[in-house]
Amino acid sequence: GFEVMLIDEHFLNIAELDIPPHINRWMMNNWGTLDNYLKHGFGACVRYKNQIVSWSLADCSSDDRCEIGIRTHEDFRQRGFASLAAAACVDYALTHGFAEVGWHCDADNVGSWKTAKKVGFVKVRDYISIVCTRSDDS
Repeated sequence: GFEVMLIDEHFLNIAELDIPPHINRWMMNNWGTLDNYLKHGFGACVRYKNQIVSWSLADCSSDDRCEIGIRTHEDFRQRGFASLAAAACVDYALTHGFAEVGWHCDADNVGSWKTAKKVGFVKVRDYISIVCTRSDDS
């Protein structure tokens, strides 16, 4: 009863789908507008009935390179759905002109880096990251 789908205009227009708000935020935060996402971005998901249980979306792209990320509904984790969504996203990228697909995640995000490895990604390097936040009190 599970189905892998592209996250495209057709997907976004299926009225009965319960699309997690995170997907829309991801498209808007990373691509600026839905139109930009539909023109330059891409993604794939695993659907069960009317629920999206796992999804992988392009974070950004430049020339023939792109970055992807994943997310899985907590009730469906550790069942292989993230790997399916990510593999479909990578397949889309490689068959639509991208020569390189990247994946970045924090070292403590074990689910993400294990999924990346399962899909075929190879660790290239460790990074030090600094996250700045802004208080609403300023």
